Amino acid sequence: MDLAVVFISSPYVIVYPWTGSFGVKYSDPATLPGGPSYGVAFSHAGDAIAVAHSLTPAITVYPWSAGFGAKYSNPATLPGGAGLGVDFRPGDDAIAVVSNNTPYIDVYAWSAGFGTKYSDPATLPPDVSRGVSWSPSGDAIAVAHDSSPYISVYPWNAGFGAKYSDPATLLSGNGTGVKFSPSGTSIGISNIGDPSVSIYPWSAGFGTRYTDAAVPPDPNGSAIDFRVGDTSTTIGSLGVFFYPGIAAYPWSPGFGTRYDDPIGIPSDPEAGSSVFAVAWNNPVGDSLAIGHSGSPFISVYPWSDGSGFGTKVSDPSVLPSFDVHGIAWTGGEVVEFFPWLYYARQEHDPMSHFLRQSTKDQRRSLGPFVSSTDFKTLQTALTITSADVKISLDGDTAVSKHSLLSTDIVATHVINGVYGLTFDEIDTAEVGEIDISIIVTGALVVWDKFFVVEEVVYDALFIPGALGFANAARADADLTEVLRRLPEELIGGRMQTYRYKNKGQRT
Repeated sequence: MDLAVVFISSPYVIVYPWTGSFGVKYSDPATLPGGPSYGVAFSHAGDAIAVAHSLTPAITVYPWSAGFGAKYSNPATLPGGAGLGVDFRPGDDAIAVVSNNTPYIDVYAWSAGFGTKYSDPATLPPDVSRGVSWSPSGDAIAVAHDSSPYISVYPWNAGFGAKYSDPATLLSGNGTGVKFSPSGTSIGISNIGDPSVSIYPWSAGFGTRYTDAAVPPDPNGSAIDFRVGDTSTTIGSLGVFFYPGIAAYPWSPGFGTRYDDPIGIPSDPEAGSSVFAVAWNNPVGDSLAIGHSGSPFISVYPWSDGSGFGTKVSDPSVLPSFDVHGIAWTGGEVVEFFPWLYYARQEHDPMSHFLRQSTKDQRRSLGPFVSSTDFKTLQTALTITSADVKISLDGDTAVSKHSLLSTDIVATHVINGVYGLTFDEIDTAEVGEIDISIIVTGALVVWDKFFVVEEVVYDALFIPGALGFANAARADADLTEVLRRLPEELIGGRMQTYRYKNKGQRT
């Protein structure tokens, strides 16, 4: 994982390797960004880094592979003003830049370089725009800006749709930052004024604004972020009268009790503090980076839901040269691709996806489990208990796996980070499709999907000596009963799980 920061003096951008602490900074790019820099974003694939800055061309993008590549050519049509924020769309097929001059938001096609600029939205943001965020599904783009209504959100489908209606309760002042929660079900905006943050439910439009925190953040919010899983939110604040300028809360959704403030921002509390940027290292979520005024300009704290801020990580050996205004992490997006890799592997082993109804001692392989720190080391000594394994039947509420043993170890290592998980008669009590997710300390989340089928169906397919359905013409009465219970798609090799679901039925 890498951590990028941008600031308003040369070299304007620094990127550090991150393994729970700062590594030696990467070499500066051969072509520096064009002046004071305020926004930074990595592509979701981690193969590009974009910097929004005040001077022409307002946006500079580099290839990224453990270091800066040669700067990409500028877009044919430059942003309308000084770049103040930037974000890649999920899927990395578009890049958005917000600026201090009309049209205030510019979106370009992206494919290892700038493509054609998309047409401007029919209703422009009304003033200087400082924050931009794509929804996790990429079907909406939000802009935080000066002047009422302070936040503008648009549908996106290869271009801007008609602006969504404004929230019923507006912000208390100019919008400074915006972020969709990782699930896409909430949208948070930081703003000048008091209260300094507003968070709304989001479902193709604003819901009713959530109640303010009992202990609110300092006035004049500057940035907002949500932790992976929507479990916490944090807000930064501007102004020399406020210390520490950062507030963090459990989020469920809705504000929980404010966590204790961190220690060490900045080194002289009497000088006050302005926080300009906040970011968790999602999807791991075990570190929170804060860009602020005063040396060391960037501070990172270990984070744990329930206890909050840990002891500040030691400063990097080479500090940013001035106040940090933008932060971005990379490396985490690898998790988005893991489940597809698993499915591709398992398509060649169909038996591993099927489970026999109401049957104990069914062991299936899941993984590989990969380090949540460096995203590459195979984890071979994890302790996986029933509480770590969540099972959802046919999309219903997930529950913990049934405990098997007095030690509650439900999965053991097999080979190369792959673990064997044992299902029992409780886990497989009902016919249907079950989704498995496993989150265990030290590893990235692992997903998988299985299908529980009736005993007679499973036996006809998989037990030793099974005739299989290609031999249906020679089937005896028992196999005829099996065929009666099966949908035609399964016999023809075109199975759709919803057709054979018979929830709760036993044979």
